Amino acid sequence: MTLWIDGDAFPRRAREVVVSRLRDARITCVVVSDRLLTPLTDDPLQYEKVNPGPGAADNRIRAGVRPGDLAMTRDLDLAADLMEAGVSVINDHGRLWEAEGLERARRERAFTLALHRGGHVRIRRARWGDEDARALGNTLDRLIALNEKL
Repeated sequence: MTLWIDGDAFPRRAREVVVSRLRDARITCVVVSDRLLTPLTDDPLQYEKVNPGPGAADNRIRAGVRPGDLAMTRDLDLAADLMEAGVSVINDHGRLWEAEGLERARRERAFTLALHRGGHVRIRRARWGDEDARALGNTLDRLIALNEKL
């Protein structure tokens, strides 16, 4: 199994969690980004820099994944495409997406964007914190354990 990470919106602390969980796991991890990411100390991740452009990293991930792989992204449209390809998808908050929950999140995002365009709401991203780190670590631990049983 390969873990594909959409590195374009990948918090450094989330990367630290991934690195700590994958050090002893038998999982290849590829971080794809259109910008150069500096590896962490004892970093087992592979980094692929793609040419800048809309959807470049997403397209590289779409081209590389295989059924049974795992992906991490905040991009709901990419998540939907990957799930259709037989890939399990989590976000950097540790949420393992299921089809129904992902569709609900996409509808909510569309609604919020419409309100934002109309000047009714401001879009603020929540800070990535300790609770997110715990949730992501726990989700990765479960998925790694499942992979090792296969």
